[in-house]
Amino acid sequence: MIEVTVDFMLLKRKMKSKDLAKAIGITPANLSILKTGKAHGVRFDTLSKICEALDCQPGDLLKYVPDDEGKKMKNKNEFSALKLFISMLIAWAIVFVGAWASKGFSADFFAMPRFTIVLVVSVAGAIIIGPAIYGFLYIGRRHDK
Repeated sequence: MIEVTVDFMLLKRKMKSKDLAKAIGITPANLSILKTGKAHGVRFDTLSKICEALDCQPGDLLKYVPDDEGKKMKNKNEFSALKLFISMLIAWAIVFVGAWASKGFSADFFAMPRFTIVLVVSVAGAIIIGPAIYGFLYIGRRHDK
């Protein structure tokens, strides 16, 4: 798989995408397609213009990544319902134990009217806090170690 590293060169040259697109004569949308790796190919004249505008070599813009590594990197942020559910269980436990701790871990905490309210509130907390925990633990982190 070929990885496009135009973003890296843009940062290195302190140039904005729209300025590069204007300099090489393509639309910002087409440059975005190229930068994200969604393009199926690139014309040599376009590559030449990019190299001229960024004062670099084609090897600075393109990088070969073996297919196994490319698949790992593509799938690292895939959504997982199981991981979200686990995160929500963790959040529920945190809220529930926090409520129980506020009552000094006493046995009367489990009295039915109060306990029902605590269950509802802790489930609501899990619904609110769980996705945040999921995002913190799993999204955007490398898990290929």
